[in-house]
Amino acid sequence: MVGFGIVSLDDRIGLVRCRSGSFEEGVLLSLVVETAALAGGIALFSGLPLFFYAQVKRHSRLLFLVGTGAMFGLCFFDLLPDVIEIGGRSSLYIIGVVWLLYSLIHLFHLGHHEADHDHDCGDPTLHGGGHSHSFRLFCGSLMTHCFASGILLSLSHGFSPQIANTVFLALIAHKGYEALMFSSILVKQHYARLTQWGLLCMYSLSLPVGVAVAYFLKDTFSQELAMIMSSVAVGTLLGCLIFDFMIPTVRQLRTRRRELIWIAVGLILTQIVMKSL
Repeated sequence: MVGFGIVSLDDRIGLVRCRSGSFEEGVLLSLVVETAALAGGIALFSGLPLFFYAQVKRHSRLLFLVGTGAMFGLCFFDLLPDVIEIGGRSSLYIIGVVWLLYSLIHLFHLGHHEADHDHDCGDPTLHGGGHSHSFRLFCGSLMTHCFASGILLSLSHGFSPQIANTVFLALIAHKGYEALMFSSILVKQHYARLTQWGLLCMYSLSLPVGVAVAYFLKDTFSQELAMIMSSVAVGTLLGCLIFDFMIPTVRQLRTRRRELIWIAVGLILTQIVMKSL
C-alpha cells in the first residue's frame, strides 16, 4: 500500500491487527492492565503534592534523574527509530512539526513564570504563580499530551509487540514524575481545593480516555491515519522529554555531575529490559 509516504506497512512491520480491526483477547487484556497501571500511577503521584508538597519536592530528584535516562534511551534508541521505519519521511515531518508546536507552548508558559522558578531541586517546573492564561495553556497542552499518549498506547498494540512494549515502558518511565510536576504547579496556582481536584481528575483520566477513543474507533482508522496519530503522540512525547527532563538536567549537571550516574542507571536498565522482551 502506498499513501502518505508509507509503503507496504503490512510487509514492513508484520501488522498483527486482524483485518476487521479487532484486537485479540490477549492483546486487549494486556492493554487494559497497562492502562489501569498507568492511570493508577498517575492518580497516585498527582495527588501526593496536595498533601506532602515539601516531602515530594525534597525526594523527587532521584525519580527525575532515572526517568530522564530511561526516557532518553526508550525514545531515541527504540520508539523514534521504530516509528520512522514504519512511517518513513512523513512520520519524521509530523513528529518535527508537533515537537515544534509543543516547544512553543512550553516556552510561552516558562517565559511568563521565569522569575518564579525554583531551582533548589533542579526542577524548574516547581514554581509559583496565580491564575494565568499561560498555566491554562500549559495545563491544556499537558492533558493533550496524555490523551495522545493513550492513543499511542492503544494503537501500538496494532503494530507489533516490540513497539507496544517500548511505548508502555516509555510512559511508565516519565508519567510518575510528570504527574508530580503537574500537581506541584497546580498547588501554586491558588485555586480552590475542589477546582484542584477537578483538574487532577481531568489530567488523570486523559490517558485512559485516549486509550478508549483509539480502541473503540480502531475500525475506522486506516493504516495511514493510525500512523499519523502515532507520530503526533511521539512528537508530544519528545517535547515532554526535551523540555521537562533533558533541559533541566543539562542545566544542573554543570554543578552536579555525579548525577550522571543515576541518568545512566535509568538508560541502562530500560535497555536491558527492552533486550529481554
